[in-house]
Amino acid sequence: MCFCSTLGLKVLLLIIIPIVAGLNAAQVAKDVTLLDKLTGHHHVILIISLSLCVFILVVLLAAIYAAIRHHILILNATLISLIVKCIAKGIILIVSISTEDDIEKTAAHFWFILCWIFTIFCMISNLCFWLRLKEFTRAVD
Repeated sequence: MCFCSTLGLKVLLLIIIPIVAGLNAAQVAKDVTLLDKLTGHHHVILIISLSLCVFILVVLLAAIYAAIRHHILILNATLISLIVKCIAKGIILIVSISTEDDIEKTAAHFWFILCWIFTIFCMISNLCFWLRLKEFTRAVD
């Protein structure tokens, strides 16, 4: 599957999770400042994006616990949540770009895109660590 060791994947995941959490917090701060400025469907998209960020912050706390304790079920749940968030943010990005020329006047601002990219990296590292743990569990059985 991967040439990295389990410890290496665990360390990578434990490094990237706080980075993604910090970027989510920065996006929440930016979204709160934009609440009064955006109108119409951009306001609704902003509220959805804000809700996703707050939910993922809780999921990332569970992911830290799961990575430390090698808890496969929680890692699976966090992986599914990260996949749903990445898909939802992709849809939000497409809708925002297709309806407005100036990206800073939408919910898909700089912090949104940066957070989305790092969330994809977190999802990939979570997937690799989860696959390694599943492989290790099968080898033990």
